Amino acid sequence: MANMSFEDIARDHERVKDAFLNECVFAHDNGYKIPAYASWQPDKKGKDGEEIRLTRWGETAGQKGAAAHIFYDMPPHGFIYDFHDGAIVAEWKISESSLKYMKGNGAAIQYTPQQMKERDEARAREREAAQAAAAQAAEKKFQEDRAAALEEYDGFLEIAPYGSTGPGIEYLKQKGVEAAPGVRLTWKRAGVFPAQSLVVPYYEIFSGELVTFQRIIPGGMKGYNSTFGGRAAAFWIGSRAPDCAPFHCGANVFALCEGYATGATFARYAGLPVGITGDAGKLETVARAILEKVPAARIIIAADDDYLKTLEMDGTGKPKKNRGKEAAINIFNLSRARVYPAPPPWDWNGRDIEAAKKDPKTARSDWNDYAALYPKDAGAVITATVNAAREYFQSR
Repeated sequence: MANMSFEDIARDHERVKDAFLNECVFAHDNGYKIPAYASWQPDKKGKDGEEIRLTRWGETAGQKGAAAHIFYDMPPHGFIYDFHDGAIVAEWKISESSLKYMKGNGAAIQYTPQQMKERDEARAREREAAQAAAAQAAEKKFQEDRAAALEEYDGFLEIAPYGSTGPGIEYLKQKGVEAAPGVRLTWKRAGVFPAQSLVVPYYEIFSGELVTFQRIIPGGMKGYNSTFGGRAAAFWIGSRAPDCAPFHCGANVFALCEGYATGATFARYAGLPVGITGDAGKLETVARAILEKVPAARIIIAADDDYLKTLEMDGTGKPKKNRGKEAAINIFNLSRARVYPAPPPWDWNGRDIEAAKKDPKTARSDWNDYAALYPKDAGAVITATVNAAREYFQSR
């Protein structure tokens, strides 16, 4: 940093002076040095501001390292943009108590302990305010989306009798499952979802409020009406109602799973309520919320087993993850006495891996896939799984 003092900055530009000193501090903290004040130029990224070129410590003068941008509208503020990383590495605002100073001839910028405390407290307040504002905006958007979802859902047709024709019904026929109470069909085309797509609503597990809904068309393509807004939500089969979690009416042993076809298949033979959550991430969210707030709950995780996906590569050249099984393990680790992981008993060392090699297009992941491939065994296997889970819970 060039040698300079306050007098080097025009006396009638107090905000410029404060902004420059503030930028010196931020640049120094983030590993940059600042050349002479005279090298400033009109800012290219905003009105009534200035730009100053920075170099990293260890770089030669004039090397293209970064630029500091300072704006004078109140309160004065600015940021450092790094040309190497293409990212903003520091942002700041001038406060009335900005107690910054230069030591010696400007060879270094330092904070006193009190200044450092004030700086950290100010940054913490700004972060909290930003987080609160973001949370408030997210909640407002969620409530708006939820209201729109409710209005749209009320306009959907009730589900037609099992065996009727139509895209939504065709999905049920393909999966070999029936329509549970509360499932509906769309009545009009909506984007990529054709008319009469299957509609699965998701309800907050404690309040029972509709959070959003999911459309499913033949082939299994799915899409949510809106985000879940961080809510733990499910669609219940075999409970008192699709919006009523079983623990509200004393049923403390139940299952959770990802998809509708999986839940409908497992519920057919399990003899207990099954909550459909939508995907692996939401499965973890719902299970965690129940385990934290319902001590009596005992949960069977009718998990997907995405082992075959691990034989494929993702975009980075790494094997894909077994999201279904990972979710079950993560939930089990939350409370080993109250969770029973129950993925389908695929034989990945024998018949199923060999069959998958011969017929890679046939799905082998969830309980619905298992029932489709082994229809004579599925009922007995699911029943045995539930009995084993009950024995496990009783022994803990």
